[in-house]
Amino acid sequence: LLKNASLIFTNANLTYRNNLRRLTFMGDSLSTIIFDNSKIDFEGVSFRGFGNCLHASVKNRELTGAITFANSYVHLKNIEFSGNQLGDDLVNFYRCKVNIQNSIVRDAKADGIDFDFTTGSIVDSKVFKCGNDGLDLGGSSLIIKRVSVSSCGDKGISIGEASRNVSIDSVLFYDNEIGVSLKDESLFSINNVNFLKNKVDFVAYAKKAQYGHSKLQGTNMKFTNVSYLIEPGVIMPKGVVVTRTPNVIDFMYGKKYGRQSVR
Repeated sequence: LLKNASLIFTNANLTYRNNLRRLTFMGDSLSTIIFDNSKIDFEGVSFRGFGNCLHASVKNRELTGAITFANSYVHLKNIEFSGNQLGDDLVNFYRCKVNIQNSIVRDAKADGIDFDFTTGSIVDSKVFKCGNDGLDLGGSSLIIKRVSVSSCGDKGISIGEASRNVSIDSVLFYDNEIGVSLKDESLFSINNVNFLKNKVDFVAYAKKAQYGHSKLQGTNMKFTNVSYLIEPGVIMPKGVVVTRTPNVIDFMYGKKYGRQSVR
């Protein structure tokens, strides 16, 4: 149990694979754990608690996560991240190459996982009970496959800041404020998704002035069966016809949708 401290691994090669005896890291609200410039291969590990009151940083970048992987190669299987007490993100991947399999992210105070300038995948996993976004992508390229995202107070998945080659396949969005949010010159495809009991299923719009509109590269989603808000300028696949809503941002960030964005 880590109390009122930062635990930092740097330039490390760490491996733990044991599903019979689970390794558990626990921390309080004044603690954070950081893996920097490392190679991580974990299977059968739990991270519980932690916060981010110490304003820890790596290379002059202030870290927002209770648990942070930075500038690292990360393979995670059968991992549980749960119950951060403070911090913008339960988990933050910053400039990483990451593969996550058969894992759970739950009970996040704000965002579940924040992927910043990161490439890789998350498959066969569950993300639920996040105060804000379940998965938040900025400048990242990610495969998201056979994942369920539920009970998130803002977006199930938020894709922005010119994220590229994001693929969502066989994903369930259940009971979120917003299922999928696409913005700011991001490119992605979405196939074989189910939307159930979200306040709104899909939104696409421009948020930040330095970016243009996004592009949905491919989909088999029937927009007649989902609730959506899509701005003029968002590029849709050939043959997909949708009704456009000007100034979608006027409905976002607590104005009508995304109530947890106002903190």
